[in-house]
Amino acid sequence: MAKERTPISLDKLSPEVRAQLDGTPKSRGRKPGSKNRPKAKRYHGFDLGKPRGHRVRFTYQGEPGLRVFLAGDFNGWNPETKQLLDAANDGNYTVRCLVLPGRHEYKFVVNGEWILDPANQNRSCNERGDWNNVLIVE
Repeated sequence: MAKERTPISLDKLSPEVRAQLDGTPKSRGRKPGSKNRPKAKRYHGFDLGKPRGHRVRFTYQGEPGLRVFLAGDFNGWNPETKQLLDAANDGNYTVRCLVLPGRHEYKFVVNGEWILDPANQNRSCNERGDWNNVLIVE
């Protein structure tokens, strides 16, 4: 036995529901899609609309075939996130890194050994009694 359906009056439905039923766009509100989303004020810890930092080029001169990484307070002292590349295979390793304005300390990690940047004589003693290179970004 089939149940008989009761007709619904469209006048009692909201404009959004009516628009979904007949396929016409809503008369108010944002259209779907990423272009109409509210603008973010922060993105991964950075304030949008303010200067984020500067691209700084780090270089290391050594023998070809080394594994050279950059570790500093600007990347959480992670010795494997920023690898310097030897593009011409001549021992000149470079990497560009986004660094926020301020005072930063860093070191190179060459084949697993932490060493100072020989091209930067600005150094500071850290809390472990070891030395780090100092970089000032304006």
